[in-house]
Amino acid sequence: MPILYTNAFIGMFGFPRFTVAMLYAFLILRIWHIRGYLSNRGHNRAYAAEEFSKLSLVVFVGLGMLSSVKIMGFWRIPP
Repeated sequence: MPILYTNAFIGMFGFPRFTVAMLYAFLILRIWHIRGYLSNRGHNRAYAAEEFSKLSLVVFVGLGMLSSVKIMGFWRIPP
């Protein structure tokens, strides 16, 4: 969770819409993960949501890096 919160905070400065969309996607994945564990198949059903959650964390780390580069002024995006 610290990785998510830190990179989401940094990402909000550079790419606010994409960051909010990713936070909604992460929330949906967490709900899917919890519902998977509460189902009859348990861990087997929750496994896919867990892998997508890991992928979204990798996207958040990349978002934090790109946003940092944009904030420092090394990368300019035309309006």
